[in-house]
Amino acid sequence: MRAEEDISCPRCGQALRAGEPCPTCGPLSNEWTLRGAPYIFVILVVILIAGFSITRLAVSAYQSKQRSLAAMWYQRGMKQMQDKQSASKAVDDFENALAHQLENNEYRLRLSEALIQAGRLTEARAHLLSLWDQRPGDSLVNLELARLSVQRGEIDVAVRYYEGAIYGVWPSGEVPSKARLSTRIEVATLLLENHRSQQAQSQLIAAVAEAPQEFDIWQQLGQMFLQAGDPQRSYTTLLHARRLNPRDHRVDIALGEAAFQMNKFDLASRWLYDGVLAVPDDKQAAQLLKQLNEVEAVDPFRTGLNSRDRALRVIKLYRAAFERLDQCFASFNPPATAPSQPPAPPGIANPFVLQAVSGMRDWSNQLKPRMTEPRLRGQTDVQENAMRFVFQAEQTAQQYCSLPSRPIDQTIQLLARERWTNE
Repeated sequence: MRAEEDISCPRCGQALRAGEPCPTCGPLSNEWTLRGAPYIFVILVVILIAGFSITRLAVSAYQSKQRSLAAMWYQRGMKQMQDKQSASKAVDDFENALAHQLENNEYRLRLSEALIQAGRLTEARAHLLSLWDQRPGDSLVNLELARLSVQRGEIDVAVRYYEGAIYGVWPSGEVPSKARLSTRIEVATLLLENHRSQQAQSQLIAAVAEAPQEFDIWQQLGQMFLQAGDPQRSYTTLLHARRLNPRDHRVDIALGEAAFQMNKFDLASRWLYDGVLAVPDDKQAAQLLKQLNEVEAVDPFRTGLNSRDRALRVIKLYRAAFERLDQCFASFNPPATAPSQPPAPPGIANPFVLQAVSGMRDWSNQLKPRMTEPRLRGQTDVQENAMRFVFQAEQTAQQYCSLPSRPIDQTIQLLARERWTNE
């Protein structure tokens, strides 16, 4: 019993009997539990928050380190890309960058470019197709796939990817209109190199619609139209380029070439004269101007000629065409006393050719008595008929004669082109 009497309240010290609560403090065990539990919960929450914060800081520091290392390898790769001989090293650098940042599509794109530059086309294509599956509307991915297809010789596939680049989404660092124009010029150049003039013209027409008011771009487009076989659009485009920069006389020469392709020789001569005068080192332009001057010197249709000069020019061209046929075909003008066994004429084994040459000979014989200046002067119908004979004779010789043409023959062919086109 004494042991029980010694029991006291741990808080207030009052003596207690066994099993009885303290009359002052109440039940000790239950009160301590209910009041202490919230403090324990708060302490646990604080510990958890501190743990999460430390973990987050550690992860953030790790990710920052990874980004820093990736950026370092990326910059090294970009420097290596400037030297084509270092393409393999650039591949290694970009792969290291990707190892630190696997989800960075920019790094993957640059890795693909480095692989292409290093000649590892299969690997590059795998990376690019993976990117394309994720972002089929990405213009840069489409552009790289187009260039890769060009290297693989897949022109049709390349054109499709170029179209995807043109109508896709360009990154924020690019000016869409400028990027589209550059891509159109690139695909048009590819098409011209592969002799697809009609497709190239379509791209160039669209490029003109987007072209800024810059001389170099309009001059380039004008030259490309000429290469694509569209001299009319070439001329109008180059004329606009000249308005942007009248002092650059290279465009005068280009305008002369476009006018020449349109068979407007007078217009071509005027442009070429100014261009060659300002750019005398352009030998090709000087030669073209010389040819046009030679055409002008023999053209009987030029305005301002008197009847005598016109007749003399027709006679000169008739004789040149007659001589051409006589040199090409031995039976065209047989000698008065023919040998008993004449040699087989060169180039007349084909019956069709024999018939054509025979027809030209009969036509020549009909004209021959009229080919004097007094008889031809003022005879417009005869002059027209004689010039048609001249043009047809040159065409026949050009088609069937194995002998090289003479300078006068080339001049007549140019004159025929101008005359027949503009009739």
